[in-house]
Amino acid sequence: MAKKRGLMGILAIMLVFGMLAAGCGNDDSGKSGNTDPKTITITGLNGITGGVEVLVSSQNVGVAGGAGIIKNNSVTIELYEYDNDDYYAKMISWTGNGSYYLELFLEDQEEFYIYTNGKSFKELNITEDTTVAQLFSRLPKYNISSTSSSIPFNKFKKVPEWGGYEGE
Repeated sequence: MAKKRGLMGILAIMLVFGMLAAGCGNDDSGKSGNTDPKTITITGLNGITGGVEVLVSSQNVGVAGGAGIIKNNSVTIELYEYDNDDYYAKMISWTGNGSYYLELFLEDQEEFYIYTNGKSFKELNITEDTTVAQLFSRLPKYNISSTSSSIPFNKFKKVPEWGGYEGE
């Protein structure tokens, strides 16, 4: 049973540690180009309500994150990097650029989704036996270069509990 929850566990840990690690050190990667604060809008959230958290990561280290509330089938999330000294009080707008892994957590549904560019886990050859290194070599990254990015929700796939593949 522990093996069947492997990927879900990896991604849950990524979200928690990634949000905490987002402020660890100064990750200046992606700081050239458009250095305006960034937002991500997730569209097509039909029938889904509540809060959404997003993690922008470079491999298994969080770079930025944020949260928002779904309104009119979409959510716009301002991205922040975090200050090491005061995790919550000194949120700094994230101005990075580049290609990153994206993960969503739907708070009301308590479900994790990961950016796959619409491909199924089967198409990406991600199974319950996939290691962390393999996971990052197989997942696509999303390129953040403009001030605001709009991504359809169908480009994310629910992280399976390995009773089968979601979104086949």
